[in-house]
Parts: sequence; C-alpha cells; structure tokens
Amino acid sequence: MSLGGAYEEPDDPQAAAISKIGRQVMTRLHLQVNQTLQFFRGQGGSAPLRLFLSGGASIMPYTAQFFAEKLNLPVDYFNPFRNIEIDPAIDLEELQKYAHSFGEVVGLGLRDLAHCPVELNLMPKSSIQRQEFSQKKPFFLAAIYALALTVFAVWWAESRIITLRKQKLDELRMSLGPLKQKAGQLKGAMNDTKALQEQADQMAALGDERKYWANVLMELRRVMMKSEIRTKALMKTNGSDMEVGVWVEEFAPVYPNSTPFIAPPETPPANAPQAATAPGLAETGAELRKKYGLPDPNANRPAPAPTATPGAAVNPNEVNTISIKCRAVDQPVDVANSTLAYQVQEEMKSSLYFTNPITLGTLDRKKEESTNTFTFSVTATLRKPAKL
Repeated sequence: MSLGGAYEEPDDPQAAAISKIGRQVMTRLHLQVNQTLQFFRGQGGSAPLRLFLSGGASIMPYTAQFFAEKLNLPVDYFNPFRNIEIDPAIDLEELQKYAHSFGEVVGLGLRDLAHCPVELNLMPKSSIQRQEFSQKKPFFLAAIYALALTVFAVWWAESRIITLRKQKLDELRMSLGPLKQKAGQLKGAMNDTKALQEQADQMAALGDERKYWANVLMELRRVMMKSEIRTKALMKTNGSDMEVGVWVEEFAPVYPNSTPFIAPPETPPANAPQAATAPGLAETGAELRKKYGLPDPNANRPAPAPTATPGAAVNPNEVNTISIKCRAVDQPVDVANSTLAYQVQEEMKSSLYFTNPITLGTLDRKKEESTNTFTFSVTATLRKPAKL
C-alpha cells in the first residue's frame, strides 16, 4: 500500500509511531512541493517532466510511489555518479543502492572543478534583497563617509580661503591708507595746476589780444606799401611816371550796434566838381585789372570765414569791423587816385586778416587842395573778431 492510502498500523508500537510521523511529514512535503510547482508555473515556467529523489530519507518505502501518485509525474532516484568516471574496483550495483545519498558529497567535490550555469535559490525575494543590501552596506557606509569627508574638506578649504582673503584685505586696507592720503594731495595739486593753467591761458589770450591789434596795424602798413607799388607800376605801364603815396590817417574799431569813432566824410556841395569820383570810381576793380592786365588777388585767397546771419546775436565784447581813413598823394590824373583806392581795397581782400565785405568810401579831394592830398575811407570786416 502507498503512503497516501489506508494502512494497518504495525504491531510494534515504535514502528507504528515512526510510520505515523513519516505519513505526516510526507503529506506536508507533498503540499509544499505542489505549491512550489504552482508558483513556478504562475511565473511563466513550464510544467515539470520528471521528479528526482535524493537524500537519505528518500529510501523510505513507497516514497517514489507516493510522489508519482500525488504529482502524476514519473519519479526516479537521483544518481550523481552518472557522468563521473568511477574506479573499476568499486561495486557499481552496491553503489547504485546508495547513490542518491551522495548528491551533496559529489557536489562539494565538483565545486572547484566545474562551473554550473544554473543557480537555484529558494530563498524569498525579501530575504534576498536584505542579504544583498547587507552585502552592499559597507560600500554605502564608505560612500557616506567619503561624502562627509569631501564636504568637510571643502568647508575647511573655503574657511581657510576666507581667512586668508580677510588677512590680505586687511593688509591692502592698511597699505591703501597712505596711498589715499597721497591721492588727496595729488588731486589738490592737480586742481592747483589746472587753476594756474587756466590763469596762464587767460594771460596768454590777453597777450595775444594785445598783440593782435599790432599785427592788424602792421598788416595795414603792408597793404598800403603793396598798393603804392602796384599803382605806380600800373601808371608807369600807362605812360605816366609819378610818385605814389598812401597812409592810414585814422583807425578805429566799429563797436557792435554803434558807429566808428572817425567822422564820416563831409558831403560835398551840389556844385562841387566830381572829377575825382565819377571818372575814377566808375571803373570797378575787375575793369581796372582787365585794363592794366593785373592778376585777380582773390585767386589764391582762402575761403572767407562765415559771416553772422542777419538777426543773429552779437557779442558786445567783440569787435568784428574796423573803419580806417586813408590819405594819399593827389595825382593829376583822376584814374590814378581811384586806382590807388581800389588797389588798397583789393589788397585788403587778399589779406588773411580781413574778409568780405570790404567797403570803399568816396574820394574827398577838394577839401585838401592846399596839401596836394586826398582822402578815402575803407570799412573792413576782421576775419578773426577781436575781444575788447
């Protein structure tokens, strides 16, 4: 009879107790094996094809029949010597009776000789995880210690750097004290130098302004001398050799919005002869240059400075215009007097000290017959305004 069916207890009470314990153990073992197979198949595994028995308890009578009946599988005893070479002196039939009991011994003997590709572990997953975590715990502790050590090293380095930086900053502040004092002294000296430079510039400007009028007068002298030479050359070319002389009799600046200090020419009587004005002044400077073959004095003259626009504000501290009264030797030929006056006007136009307009007044000859001279006025615009 199998272990799962009805049975008759032996007469020996010890044998009966052992038989009862064996039946209970086999029943529980069958349930555990069946649960294991069901779980394995529930995880996607295939159904087992054969059951192998091993261990000393497997020789209990009817064990193979019990599992074959309960699991409906063919059952064999596990033979660990199947693929192992055995000494011929050993009795194989006798060894086969107890071969299923040597599974652990053969496994321990082959542990260092071969590598099994299949690992069987029946421990629960939670236990495996705890075991793996316990194995990794030293590494976690070492990582935490290394991290703490790194944080401490960084903190110590930063604190050291902050301390050194503070020391250097204190040293720099101590060294900057004298430098700041020197910087304040240097700034004061620079301000004093700037004030002195401004005073020097003002003095230089005043010197230039004082010198400017002298230069204007020297330029007028050059204009008069050049006009004499040109007029004498013109008269000589025309067949008249005569002495020519012209000079500045009166010089006055024209103040803004005011009249010059020189008196304007007197208006001649209605019946006064007009020989000195009409015939001579009727010819323009361009006609006189064409008549005597003279070059245009404005050919190489620089561009005139921009004049003030009408209605623009006038600086009351500057003089832009001068008025001069010229006296010249009277010539018997009327055109000579007008030519001399126009030469003065043209020379002033070509000068670097004057710019347009250069206005030529009328010739006054009748009033100075006793001195054999005549006068004419010229109003000129300064290229550079003179400060008062």
